[in-house]
Amino acid sequence: MPQLKFSKNWKILLLSLPLLSSCSFFSSSEPLPPKIIVETKYIDKKIPIQARPKPLKMNGLEWYVVTDETIDSFFDELKKEQNGVIVFFALTPKDYENLSLNVSDIRRYIIQQKEIIEYYEEAIRGNIPNDNRD
Repeated sequence: MPQLKFSKNWKILLLSLPLLSSCSFFSSSEPLPPKIIVETKYIDKKIPIQARPKPLKMNGLEWYVVTDETIDSFFDELKKEQNGVIVFFALTPKDYENLSLNVSDIRRYIIQQKEIIEYYEEAIRGNIPNDNRD
């Protein structure tokens, strides 16, 4: 009986051998699928640089310094200029100083914004060298 068992297993092995190795024994007429190659390509974006805004054109201002001695002549001049109505705006010396500091801060802010815009324009053109900052 043991021999019978061996022969039965042997038959199963012989029958399954062509199934297991069918790919290597028979050649297929179908071509192999194409080889897939993955590459990384860096593409520069073409970002158009916008035109700069036109510069500021400030209208003229007149500042009057009014003291106790000049107030009468100032009122007379103001009446002529404004058709008899006296309206004016006044600043104390401290308010004038604050106005000056505010204008200075606005100027600083605009200059910094301009530098940032110029940096990004150069980066878009590719003219910025790589900084190795830690």
